[in-house]
Formats: sequence, C-alpha cells, structure tokens
Amino acid sequence: MGTSGKEIVIAFVERIDALLKGGTADVWDLLSTDAILQVNGTTPLSGLYRGKLEIVDIFARSVTRLVSSGSVSVIDTIGQGEQVGVLLMIRAITRRGRVYNAKGDPAGGFVHMLAGKISEFRLFPDTTQVETEIYGRRFAPNSAPSNTQTRAQ
Repeated sequence: MGTSGKEIVIAFVERIDALLKGGTADVWDLLSTDAILQVNGTTPLSGLYRGKLEIVDIFARSVTRLVSSGSVSVIDTIGQGEQVGVLLMIRAITRRGRVYNAKGDPAGGFVHMLAGKISEFRLFPDTTQVETEIYGRRFAPNSAPSNTQTRAQ
C-alpha cells in the first residue's frame, strides 16, 4: 500500500467494502486513535463519532445491525497531501431486504490525514435514502401552499 493520502483513503474504502461483503479486513488500523467521523444529516446514524473506539463500537455496530450486505467503492478522489475529497458509490441491502441507493447516486466525503492515518472523515450520504430505505420511514416532500393560503396572505 502507498502512503499518499489518496492511497490511504482508497485502501480504507476497499477494506470497508470487503467487510460489507462478509470478508475480513483490518479497516480500523488506518484510523488514528482519536479519529473523528462526522456523518452529515439528521438521520439516526448522523452525528459526530469521536475516537476509533466510538466509531467502531457505536457507528460500525449500528450499521451492521441494519445492513446485511453492501458495497462501497471510490469513484474519484481529489486532493493533495493530507486533504482528500472522495466521491463514493455506496449500496446496501438492509436486514429487511430493502435496497439502499438502487439508483446508484454518489455520496461524498472529505478526509483529513495526520501522520499517515485518517484523522477526520466527513461523510455526506443521501439522507433521504438512509431514512426511507435503511430505517423504512416514509418521505413526504414539501408541498406548495394551496390557493386559499396564497390569497389569505
């Protein structure tokens, strides 16, 4: 494995992919002990996970309770040195048989490296898909005001 930020991010994603497919991989050795994972949005999985133990014990275990299999791959990376932007393809099958990201929409991420390890990973998943497919919630789009509401203003 190389030591550039991009190579480390790609290796991290490949190892997560192996785990999602039922394999074994030492994913967590690529994270610094005090790494931060920030999952964007307002879903139950969203939030700030501080430290490798919290990322593994809370976030990763929550995902494995919800998802039976999946895949993640790098579409593209951009960056230099310790800062890497990554475009990801994330797909999963939930334990209830629902498909996360059937359309294949990409997710984004920003990764900061420190001393050859991932110190911060900001993930921007499709939060509507997380809510509807992973948690089985219904999505109600915003609706335009009715004519009576418009006239009353």
